[in-house]
This record gives sequence, C-alpha cells and structure tokens, in this order.
Amino acid sequence: MRLEAGAPAPRVSCVRALAMGLVAALAACATHPAAELSAPQTGCAASELEVSHFHGARNGDGPQSWMAQCGDRRWFCSQLHQRTLCDEIPAGTPWPPPEAPPAEG
Repeated sequence: MRLEAGAPAPRVSCVRALAMGLVAALAACATHPAAELSAPQTGCAASELEVSHFHGARNGDGPQSWMAQCGDRRWFCSQLHQRTLCDEIPAGTPWPPPEAPPAEG
C-alpha cells in the first residue's frame, strides 16, 4: 500500500497489525505440555524446549511419546501412568529413524 503525502493513515490496518502482533507474541510464550514434563528430565527450561513428533492422547489418558530438543541436544521422551522418561538421542543420529525395509515373506 502506498500513501500519498497528506493522506490520512489507515487506522484499521494499524489495529489489525497490533492485534496480530499480540496474538503472535502470546503464541510464542505458550509452551507445549510435553515441554513441561520434559524439563526436569533434560535439565532445560520448558520455555527452551521444542516438542515435535508427538504421539498419543493429548488429554493425558494413555501412553504418549515425543521428541524434545534444547539447542543441539535431543531426547526421546515418553509418559505412561504419570511417569515421564527421557533418553538423550546421541548426536548425529537421524531423527526420526529411517523406515525399516518391508519384510519379505
């Protein structure tokens, strides 16, 4: 959009931009519940952990698994019966692991 000299500033666009910025800022502050569970196991703050490859019930019923990453370090984490375990993935290990070849039969 190009404004001509002396033209009034578009207020609607400014309000929309402010609202979108606020939504983006709030989303950036939110942490995944699995990050909260992983933090004590990894030694990283929940806000520093990125969670990916999440599998399982998001409401906490039943087993769950995910990958947590903090900087260059990665962990495979799981939770079952209110117990969370995280095992560090050695550096250089591809994640997710490559697909197994189909079984011949």
